[in-house]
Amino acid sequence: MQTYARRLPGRPGALTVRQLLDDGQVAITFEPRGGTVRALDSVPDTDDHPPYIAVGEITPLSDDIVKIHAFAGQLHRRHMRLIVRLLLEQGFRVAYVDRAAGHALPMAERIETGDWVGWWRLDLVRVRLGSHSART
Repeated sequence: MQTYARRLPGRPGALTVRQLLDDGQVAITFEPRGGTVRALDSVPDTDDHPPYIAVGEITPLSDDIVKIHAFAGQLHRRHMRLIVRLLLEQGFRVAYVDRAAGHALPMAERIETGDWVGWWRLDLVRVRLGSHSART
């Protein structure tokens, strides 16, 4: 994972930090301060803010549980695998994921009852330890 820090214009001493993860074909950026994730359709060759094809939020709920929500755009499976990798590297074990109606999340289980009905539960550790789910 690459980390970039950039000074904010007009705000002396203020920095923005962005992390970049890629799989050699696509990439994601993550801004830890606000939890913003951006999906990129290629691996950028500079540390400039590259154009993105999807954007969403990651919100920690506890030390090992996170919520993935508010995504818009073209988030593909390769991007989701990078998000799983990012979350595991940060020590998360479970993610609750909001998906638009009619969209599935193959690595997760749909929640049918309770407070999270309609969301998806993603066991990050199982995905990491699983065979094809984490690699294809």
